[in-house]
Amino acid sequence: MLTTTVPSAARLGRALDRQVRFALMVALSRVAGEVKRGLVEEMRRSFDRPTPYTLNALRVKPATRQSMASLVLLKEFAGKGTPAHKFLSPSVEGGPRRLKRMEKALQRVGVLPAGRFIVPGWRADLDAYGNMSRGQIVKILSYFRAFPEMGYRANRPRSGEGGSRSRERYMVFTAGGRLKPVGVYKLVPGSALLLPILKFIPSPDYVPRLDWWGVRERVVETRFAPLFDQALRQARATARP
Repeated sequence: MLTTTVPSAARLGRALDRQVRFALMVALSRVAGEVKRGLVEEMRRSFDRPTPYTLNALRVKPATRQSMASLVLLKEFAGKGTPAHKFLSPSVEGGPRRLKRMEKALQRVGVLPAGRFIVPGWRADLDAYGNMSRGQIVKILSYFRAFPEMGYRANRPRSGEGGSRSRERYMVFTAGGRLKPVGVYKLVPGSALLLPILKFIPSPDYVPRLDWWGVRERVVETRFAPLFDQALRQARATARP
């Protein structure tokens, strides 16, 4: 004789509740992934030639059974690079830009005055993304002995030294009534020609450019419901009898 057991309403309710919670967890995680992709596309539209480092600056914290919340975050650890939250936050929230590593190093040895920032001069070596090339940054920091392990040294042109500093020489150019430092210039060997490599500027204030919250709201509004329906169907299809 064949028999079967009819589950109680409470057991059915608990099973359905588990399916709904699982579908909710999956949908939250998936919509966070779509928000991340939307923000990357927004970076491509809003920024001028964003670097792969910038486009890879986001991470997703998926939902769990305990938290039931998913997050899209700026990466806080970057190894030897600059953490994403430091260089992207002004583009999201606006306000003053923070000092970059090169600026801190040049300030430490007295090359860059306090309260000033740097931008590439018109004769700076730029990479494919419009940023100063890493090679030239290293040469300038090395010349002024601005690397932390090199200690402090006066910022004046040097001659008669071995290595690359004898081939490429730099100086801090001053101008104005009180001869204020205005930038770092490269001396052309065998001539009096100076090439502007770095310009010293006041603190730049950023206008928000990355529509972080707008992208998030649009993606969640249009994509969460279909993602939840899809996850719920999958949960019911794979649920144990």
